[in-house]
Amino acid sequence: MSLALALFAAALPGAADERLVTSLSEDVVSVTSSFTGAEIVLFGTVEPVSDVLRADAAYDVVVEISGPPEDVVARRQERFLGIWLNRRAETFEGVPSFQAVLSTRPLDAIAPPEVLAELGLGLESIVAAARRGEPGPEREAFEAGFLHVMETSDHYAVYDEGVTFLSRSLFRADVPLPATVPIGDYSVEVTLFRNGAPAAQGTSSLHVGKFGFEQLVTEAAHDRGFLYGLATVALALFTGWLAGVIFRRE
Repeated sequence: MSLALALFAAALPGAADERLVTSLSEDVVSVTSSFTGAEIVLFGTVEPVSDVLRADAAYDVVVEISGPPEDVVARRQERFLGIWLNRRAETFEGVPSFQAVLSTRPLDAIAPPEVLAELGLGLESIVAAARRGEPGPEREAFEAGFLHVMETSDHYAVYDEGVTFLSRSLFRADVPLPATVPIGDYSVEVTLFRNGAPAAQGTSSLHVGKFGFEQLVTEAAHDRGFLYGLATVALALFTGWLAGVIFRRE
């Protein structure tokens, strides 16, 4: 996306009149056993390359938070002999496990569709990037179902008024992270639009991870599955025996 923005913006007259400076309230989110979600605040400012901002400039900002990529299989259930079965499936390769799009206005009010597609902005760009050739009606149905499932599970979200300008140059975005947010490294890309055309971009990173005891348990479950299973069974047996001793009636 960064290369596309650079190539696209380079062709615009006066595209270097502004630059973006952004900062996150925190760049590490710790997921513990009591984690119920978090909210990250992004602050940014539009700085003029010259002395002052252009008087005729109308600015919009789009913020995209993308989680680590993954392969997702979408399945369609069909009724067969009175039973619902998974009969058809489509794979979406390398799609973000989490995606939040925040903007000052709806995307289609900020820039034309071809500009958004060129920059890869919006949820539709996710399914477009995962396509192999021209999509047919069946593939389009799977794409709509995929986006619906990801949105209802809070892994994909669009906030049309999620970015607010506090002054002519200073803006803020509150990024909600659900309790089911995937673990991994995230990219935060901020795109500045001037009068419907891309003018500047800023990129930062965010890490969501488990630390301390939770991380030790996770590593044990993945790296030493057999021993982890034995320990879990032993703990369950011990807990049951201890409960029997404590509550035993004479």
